[in-house]
Amino acid sequence: MSETPPLPDTRTEMLLPPSRNPLKRLYNWVLHWAATPFGVWALFVLAFAESSFFPIPPDVLLVALCMGLPSRWVWFALVCSIGSIAGGLAGYGIGYFFRDTLGQILLEWIGILVVHGGADMASSFHELAANIATLADERPRFAEMVAQLRAVGDTLSIQPAVYELTAGDKALWLRATALGWFNCPREIPGMGQVVLGPWAVGIAGFTPIPYKVFTISSGMFEMNVLSFAVASALSRSARFFIVSAVIGLTYRIFGDRLRVFIDRWFNLLCTALVVLGVAGFVVLKYLK
Repeated sequence: MSETPPLPDTRTEMLLPPSRNPLKRLYNWVLHWAATPFGVWALFVLAFAESSFFPIPPDVLLVALCMGLPSRWVWFALVCSIGSIAGGLAGYGIGYFFRDTLGQILLEWIGILVVHGGADMASSFHELAANIATLADERPRFAEMVAQLRAVGDTLSIQPAVYELTAGDKALWLRATALGWFNCPREIPGMGQVVLGPWAVGIAGFTPIPYKVFTISSGMFEMNVLSFAVASALSRSARFFIVSAVIGLTYRIFGDRLRVFIDRWFNLLCTALVVLGVAGFVVLKYLK
């Protein structure tokens, strides 16, 4: 990975206004790498880290590098995309390998707050068991979860007023709900049978929705790793190549006004593009 010539001092000063806000200071620290010979390496590390824990998106540094060397926008976009995709897989791994330890504690805590027992929950446990059973053939470990869901559902059906859901029961309900959401096809009006997991990862990867939340959740709730990788690769690459292309191909014409425009409107435009894309897909389905 080649070193990047530093940006001119005047541009560095423009990008790094003084601030007492801790998040703004972190933002400025990220930007300062554009003015060093290690900008490309910093871009890769930032893109990797942001996909699992770091709060500042890599677009910040990507834009600054493309402003400094517009002719290399493809290279910067490629480095950023690879770093983000690799970081997304790392986030998936964090969720997957901690799903039964820290993940279980988190689910039990949330379950205590939001899940309550009763006769209506009996049918919910049975429905979840039927849903997860469709995954048990390809993932045998889910068979145990199906048995647990059915057992709790049967108990609630027999004595709903007596049996009180434990923290483990509530965590089981939450886990099964999320597993089904990430992995099982469901009927969406105008779209037919759709597995929502890849759509969620793709939308989060392209829009301002925190991508790291979905990388970790995808691993925690055992989304198909190939589907996750494809959705991540398509959405993150699309986002970063669009940003880089806009800067690389038009910066010589519009100058720093373009940076101001992207800072202000890019996230909104990405969200609007996703909404229009989904709406167009639904319209085409109805036309058929």
